[in-house]
Amino acid sequence: MSKVKSLAQVLQDQREAFLTERKRNYEETHLHNPAQNFSWQEWEEFLFDDEVDTALSGVLIEDEQITGYIMLHPVTVSHYEIGWIGQTKQVDVQALLKQQLLALLNKGIQTVEIEVETTD
Repeated sequence: MSKVKSLAQVLQDQREAFLTERKRNYEETHLHNPAQNFSWQEWEEFLFDDEVDTALSGVLIEDEQITGYIMLHPVTVSHYEIGWIGQTKQVDVQALLKQQLLALLNKGIQTVEIEVETTD
C-alpha cells in the first residue's frame, strides 16, 4: 500500500531519489526531445523553473521507494495548474489526484487546469 508524502517532506528526506525518479520519467517520455546528461543536482534546477507548491504537491511512497508524484503549481491566488505527473508502471495516481483536488478545494482554489504536452 502506498503512502503519500508532500513534496516538501520528500525533498527533505529523499531529495536525490525524487530528482532521480523525475529525471527518469522525463527521459522515458521525451525520446525525441531528450534530456541532457545532467546530474540529479543539475536536474534540481528544472524542478524550480516553475513555482511549485511543495506542500500540496504529492509523492507516493511504497517500501521507501518513490513510485509516483503529481506536482501542483499556483498560477494565481484562485487558480492552480497540475504539472509534472510521474509514476512507475504499477502505480495508479488517481487517488493522489483526488486527494490533491480536495485539498485545493479546501484551500479555496476555484479553477484547476492540467498542463498537457505532447512528447513522443
